[in-house]
This record gives sequence, C-alpha cells and structure tokens, in this order.
Amino acid sequence: MKKNKVFIAVGIILLVLVVLIFGEGVSILSPNFIYTTKFYRKPAIAFEREVSGVNIEEDISIYSFDENNCFYIALTSDSDLLVSKMYTKNNRYFYAGTYYIISLDNIKEGSSGISYTTAIYNNRGQRESKITWGTKVVKNKVEGNDSNLIYTHTLNDVEYYIYIVIE
Repeated sequence: MKKNKVFIAVGIILLVLVVLIFGEGVSILSPNFIYTTKFYRKPAIAFEREVSGVNIEEDISIYSFDENNCFYIALTSDSDLLVSKMYTKNNRYFYAGTYYIISLDNIKEGSSGISYTTAIYNNRGQRESKITWGTKVVKNKVEGNDSNLIYTHTLNDVEYYIYIVIE
C-alpha cells in the first residue's frame, strides 16, 4: 500500500513537470547559461511575454551577431527606441534577459556615451563571450555603413541616423 502511494506521488510530480515543460515552457537564465523551451516566431512576442510595462508600437529591425544572438530593435508606445537581447534557434526568438531604452526626445549628434555589455551564447546555450556596444548618432548618413544603422529619427525637421557601435 505504501509503494502505491509513492508511485502515485512520483507520477503526479512527473505529470506536473511535463505540463510545465510542454505547456507554458521552462526557462533557466543565468550569467553563464541559458536554457529555454520558450521560443517564439516573432521577437516582439518573445519580449512582451517576458517583460511587462514596455509596450511595442512598431518593429524596426533585427541586428544579428551570429546565428544564436541578436538585438531586437523596436519603437515603444512612449516613442523610445528599445534594444532587446534575444537568443535565437531555428529562426525563433527568446528574450535573453536584458533590454535597453534609448530616449528619442532630446536626441543629439554624437556618441551615446554609454557602453553596454551583453553576453553572447553558443548554440548549446553556454556563455561563449561578451560584447561591449553603444550607439552613435549623426546628422549625415555614413555611406557604406548601413549594416550598423538601426534607426532613422526625425526631430525638428532634422534627420538623425542612429548606428550601433560594437567595441
């Protein structure tokens, strides 16, 4: 009789684990490792399912570092620029735990003066390296550098080009 109760308890625990893994999904995120079953077809959905309080108004672009890591760039409902780190697998996205809001209200020409450090994960989810990056704003578009252009913003009839700069 006691064995039956143990088997029933173990069975219930296993059933709950299976439902968690395949129903809602499971994610484990640490500074050195990322594991998830929560991949989404669109980065906006991946971001909005994991972060509350920031609403996406418009998708801008995806800036890929490699096949496993990218930045999702979007405009928020507050008209700020969102840069969110995503982990990717099979053209699906998972929010990798960090995002940055860049205010466009008082945009000026020059470097943001802010450096961000972001982890880069390999295809097994292990931290492989890190990058340091920032933004640079210019009034005149830099020809031949469109791969780093993340957004064009018009303020007071002046076009500002925002580039991502990897250090």
